[in-house]
Amino acid sequence: MNKKKTLNEETAKLDALIFIDANIFLDFYRLSNNIQLKFLKLINQNKGIIILTSQIMMEYKKNRRSEILRTITNLNSLKSDQKNYPAIIKEEDTKLIRNLEQQIIDIHKQKIEKFKNIYTNPEENDEVFKALNLLENSKSSLFLSENHEESEPIFFRAKNRFLKGYPPRKSDDTSLGDGINWEWIVECSIKTEKDIILVSRDGDYGKKYENKSYLNDWLLHEFKNRTKKNIVLTSDLSEAFDLLKIRGVNEEMREAEHKIDLISKLEELNKVNLLQKNKNEYLLKTLYQALENLREKRNHVGQMDLFANFEDLDDN
Repeated sequence: MNKKKTLNEETAKLDALIFIDANIFLDFYRLSNNIQLKFLKLINQNKGIIILTSQIMMEYKKNRRSEILRTITNLNSLKSDQKNYPAIIKEEDTKLIRNLEQQIIDIHKQKIEKFKNIYTNPEENDEVFKALNLLENSKSSLFLSENHEESEPIFFRAKNRFLKGYPPRKSDDTSLGDGINWEWIVECSIKTEKDIILVSRDGDYGKKYENKSYLNDWLLHEFKNRTKKNIVLTSDLSEAFDLLKIRGVNEEMREAEHKIDLISKLEELNKVNLLQKNKNEYLLKTLYQALENLREKRNHVGQMDLFANFEDLDDN
């Protein structure tokens, strides 16, 4: 009787291509410049195994400015106020503290200026933008451009799965984007006979439980049936490189992605809390309006009864 392989046994022998979702590229703007450059260098060195689509490029370029503006807004919210220190602190110590504060303010201004330059002139100042353009222009067989010979068949397969309600897609999706990416991932696996490492923080592909990502059950079933290969979902690009024993990833890079995961969870929690708050406010407003309508009807009925009483007096 054959023993079923565990996930660890399967990933230990991965010969895989890597698909990097647009949200991962956008998250690069949350990394320090040093860490960002290290990831981009690894992507460039291993571009021969990177799956890319024009859909990913569109999503990245569509949302790039919004992500940078969010970073600038966050930096602006961290502005330091000048503080008054108690007289007990020596004057020389106060001067030292003031100098340190000024250094922090200067660094802060430099960061804001840097992101402004990235925002306004990406061709010169945005390393992520430049790296992705290089990847797009590398003429890789793993890049699905809009004029690729497989573009039309992939589109129709994505449209078919969308109409059937197949993942990956959101419940309110009106575009075929995720379906196009998924069909190309499957196509690349079939043609190259390689496994896939899918790097994404998009919940459409799967969910995370106890710091581990799990691919959607239907997608896992479909992928194995169509390709006879293995597929792994992760939210961290560093893990993808680690799984393939690619050198160049260090603990600092892993820790940076872990922090992004925590920030993403916090943002999602805040979004849920805001939605719940808006829902509660809507319910209270609806209830208040219903009570007002009821009060108006009661007043109207009372007035009708009063008029009826006057008519009874006139009859008498």
